[in-house]
Amino acid sequence: PRPLIILALFMTGVGHMLLSGVSSYVMLLIVYMGVVSLSFHAGLMDAPMLIANTWFIRKRTMAMALISGSIGIGGVIFTPLLSAAVHAYGWRQAAFGCGIAFIVIGMPLALLVRRSPESMGLLPDGDLTVNVHRAPVGQPQPREEVNFTLAQALRTSSFWFLTSATAIRVIILSAINVHYVALMVWKGVSEQRAAVFLATQAFMAVPSHLLFGWIGDRLNKPKLMGTCMLFATISMFVLARVHAEWAILIFVALFSVVESTFPVNWSTVGEYFGRKHFAKIRGSMSFVSTWGSVIGPVLAGAIYDRTRSYEIMIWSCAVLLLVTSVLYALVKKPLPPATVS
Repeated sequence: PRPLIILALFMTGVGHMLLSGVSSYVMLLIVYMGVVSLSFHAGLMDAPMLIANTWFIRKRTMAMALISGSIGIGGVIFTPLLSAAVHAYGWRQAAFGCGIAFIVIGMPLALLVRRSPESMGLLPDGDLTVNVHRAPVGQPQPREEVNFTLAQALRTSSFWFLTSATAIRVIILSAINVHYVALMVWKGVSEQRAAVFLATQAFMAVPSHLLFGWIGDRLNKPKLMGTCMLFATISMFVLARVHAEWAILIFVALFSVVESTFPVNWSTVGEYFGRKHFAKIRGSMSFVSTWGSVIGPVLAGAIYDRTRSYEIMIWSCAVLLLVTSVLYALVKKPLPPATVS
């Protein structure tokens, strides 16, 4: 992953520098979506998950939770600094400064990345011998690591249940998050108050990621995610039926599990399909599920434009969350590749 991270840092840095000079909407789309967003996701979101899956087996979920949670921590730390920079110097100079920071700060860190523990004469999880890779109490003890190729993974039901559940989850999460302030205003909350609720949900994501990372390494992951989707379903009922501020707070708390199960989801992929071909398998799943981030907000906006109400969207999300819960419940650990080949 190191060459990918280095390339992504360079492209993201240059992209921010180019961003400071855009003067049209078309150029904004080309630079931000074609350079900044593409390189950022590939090198700074996908590659770190690959690193976590390669370096950890028993502690895989917590490792992924630390990575995904760090995104929220970065937002808490750097958003005020960027806001101050934009206020003092303007957004163009701030964007150019971000580009320099990505390269100057990121490159030395990227050079510390190593492909795998085995490449350094080590074992996953910091273990000293191969025999200590033990599953949590009450679960079967694995005899050896199993690795699926992409072709073998595509022939399992687990791949398609996980992919479908992830795609639906992304549709719901993106629809709610993009329309969050407008949704709260429709519920009778002021825009300023809605922003506070949104910030609260973002802040809660950090400890909840770590909590689910700890739990996910100890329990059956698909069942855990299925249960979380049921809690999220309840949040939709509360949002639809109760018109009080305390109900919105309950919604924020319950709905936050949709994003907090992100590391559990990808840890399941690593646990079921192994480390060797994880990047290709995860990339194939993401190719399908990422379209949800496009579909969700557009459909929600189209429904509101027609009805001037978010009620249909809320109830639709409740139904989809139930479907997602069922899909996760159907996920079973696949048989070894030799059996499905």
